Amino acid sequence: MPVARFAKDRMAERFPPQSSKSLPNAGPTNVWDKPDLLSKFNQAKIDRPEFMTDGLVMTMAVSMAFAGSETTAISLSSVFYHLLKTPRCLVKLLEEIDGEARKGGFEDVEGGLVTWGEAQRLEYLDACIKEAFRVHPAPGLPLERVVPKGGAEIAGVWVEGGTIVGVSAWVVHRRKEIFGEDVEVYRPERWLMDKEKKLEVRPRFDLVFPMRVGWVEKEMLTVSDRMKRNASKK
Repeated sequence: MPVARFAKDRMAERFPPQSSKSLPNAGPTNVWDKPDLLSKFNQAKIDRPEFMTDGLVMTMAVSMAFAGSETTAISLSSVFYHLLKTPRCLVKLLEEIDGEARKGGFEDVEGGLVTWGEAQRLEYLDACIKEAFRVHPAPGLPLERVVPKGGAEIAGVWVEGGTIVGVSAWVVHRRKEIFGEDVEVYRPERWLMDKEKKLEVRPRFDLVFPMRVGWVEKEMLTVSDRMKRNASKK
C-alpha cells in the first residue's frame, strides 16, 4: 500500500535507531519549528513502550496520512464542486459570508484566517458542507460502531454486545425515509432549522466525520477569501 510505504519511509529517515530516551530529530527539519504528529507518536513509544509498540506507531501514522489528507481533499473538492454546479446555493452562501463580514464577524480582516467560533456562526455554510458530505461521503469503508453491553437488535437480527458492526455512508445517505425523495439532489436547506418545523434532517444521520465539518468550514472561508483577493488584483 503506497500510504503505508510512505509512512514507513518517513519513520526510517526521521528516527534511526538510538540508545537515548530523547528524540533529537523529533521535529521535521526545514518545515516547522515544533514537533509533528509522527515525532509525538515515537516519543510516546519511548515513554510508554508497554503500550505504544512499533506496530501501533505505524498504524497511527498510516491513519493520519489517510484521515488528514485524502479524505479532507475529497471533502473540500465535493463542497466546491456542488456549489459550482448549483449557482443558487453559491450565491446564497456568498451573501451569508459577505453579510457576516460587513457586520465585523471576522477578526482577521488582513490575513483572512477564520476561527472555529466565527465559522460556526455561518449556518448556511455549515449546511452546504454537510450536504456535500451526504452526497459524496469521503470514506468508502463501513463506519464502525460497537454494540453496547447487553446486545441489541439490528435490522431484525440480535447482535451480541461488544460486536463491531458497520454501515456504508453511501447507502445510508441515500435513504429516502431519512432525507426525502430528492436524495440525489444537492440541497443544503435540508439541514436547516425551519421556524415552523423541527430540524428537517436529524444530526445523528450525518455519518461522515462530524468533527471534520468545522475544520472544512475554516478552510472554505480561507480559500474563498484568497480567491476574492486574487480576483480583485486582476
